[in-house]
Amino acid sequence: MVIVDSSVWIDLLRGRETQETVAFERLAAEEEIGLGDLILYEVLQGVTPADRVEKVKSHMLTFPVFTIGGRDLVLEAVHNAQVLRAQGTQVATIDCLIATFCIVSGSRLLSSDHHFQPFTDALGLVMVG
Repeated sequence: MVIVDSSVWIDLLRGRETQETVAFERLAAEEEIGLGDLILYEVLQGVTPADRVEKVKSHMLTFPVFTIGGRDLVLEAVHNAQVLRAQGTQVATIDCLIATFCIVSGSRLLSSDHHFQPFTDALGLVMVG
């Protein structure tokens, strides 16, 4: 499973050709693509004009949506944030939850966001692209 981060969805919606959007097209033909509920939120809350929300939502909901959170995942994310903080890296809450979800579920992450690099270096997050 490949979880696609909001950074890639936003580029796809804007019609930008990036290394990650090209990878998305390739991966979508070969593997199961998924997204987290927090990623769905990040993308949809930024869609303008408001009348585009339904179209974008319909497209995104053709992919499986996973719940990111819950007690066990949150506790693991807290642990991961503490590990990274001890190494001098402060991470954003949502990024930490998404990365931890991918690590725990064995999913790979497609993102153009460099904020995930500490999770790759220290915690075994697998990025794809």
